[in-house]
Amino acid sequence: MINQGNTVFVDITADWCITCKANKILVLNSSEFKQLIIDNEIILMRGNWTQPNKEISDFLHSANRYGIPFNGIYNSYLTNGFLYSEILTLEEIRQSFSKMNTNNAQ
Repeated sequence: MINQGNTVFVDITADWCITCKANKILVLNSSEFKQLIIDNEIILMRGNWTQPNKEISDFLHSANRYGIPFNGIYNSYLTNGFLYSEILTLEEIRQSFSKMNTNNAQ
């Protein structure tokens, strides 16, 4: 998807993850987050790690993360992703969105 010019927001979660549930309630399900996704034409992808899953484990390890919640945004400028804190905030997401389409994205 990234190679096709898309920006992708990745959310890896699990039913047993309390922090994941809080992120969902406070940020990911908020109307502001949903509007940011629409306005910036971002594709949402969710990985469910409720049961062990080698593909998800390998993905987390490739990002030097070994647990969840995991949230990151990827595009042609952010091929290694911009990884968010475990406790999401709308402010952090807004700031990353404002940087994601520049050559200086980090």
